[in-house]
Amino acid sequence: VFLPPPKECAQEYITTIPIDSGMQILLSYFIHGVDDGTTTTYANRGAFIPGSITSFPMHKDDSIWKNQLRWSMLLHTVCTAWTGFAYALLVNIVDYILVLEEEEEGDYSEEEAMKQAGRDRKLHFLSSWVKYLVSREFHSIFDSTLALFPHDDANNNKNASAGDGSKIDLLRKRKRCRQWTRKEREFMSQPAPFTSLKWARLPLMSLCGRLRQVITTDVGCDDARTRTTSKSLLA
Repeated sequence: VFLPPPKECAQEYITTIPIDSGMQILLSYFIHGVDDGTTTTYANRGAFIPGSITSFPMHKDDSIWKNQLRWSMLLHTVCTAWTGFAYALLVNIVDYILVLEEEEEGDYSEEEAMKQAGRDRKLHFLSSWVKYLVSREFHSIFDSTLALFPHDDANNNKNASAGDGSKIDLLRKRKRCRQWTRKEREFMSQPAPFTSLKWARLPLMSLCGRLRQVITTDVGCDDARTRTTSKSLLA
């Protein structure tokens, strides 16, 4: 059976599905998944939360990296074509994080322990997507200069002094993600410059204000949640 390349599938999706229904379908698919009526650990798990504990263990940083590579092609294609999708995606992920943090941990029965493990896993990977949506890696699809690594800057300056414009343009092209070294990956996972985030029109100020309000409201309450994920996003 012939399977078309991922980019071709993504292009087919955005050209055949109306933007309003197409965005809603992807938001549900990525974040919430389908309610199958079960009480298993990963019930209502969206595609952004990998199901395999063996292939994507939470304690390994590479799990987040591999998970992002799985969906980056579709995500980049959709966000380039539908400029409001990144905005909607970020808001919906933060909304779901707050909902998950609000859920009671319950008693220590086996069933409750499984539910808590599922919530912890969802929070772990969803928070990684929030950080991804404000990272150099994500925003380099709109501005390729964000993919200039520090050692490339030195080479770029050298080539510029030599007047070799073709080499400068080549250095500004994004390297294939799978070819990045660990140091390059760490660099690209850093937050994008403020000018890039402002250009993208992401609602960062309102989201940060909302997270702060929720955390502040919980302080002093008898049943206050730890809000570990929310606090980490504000750090």
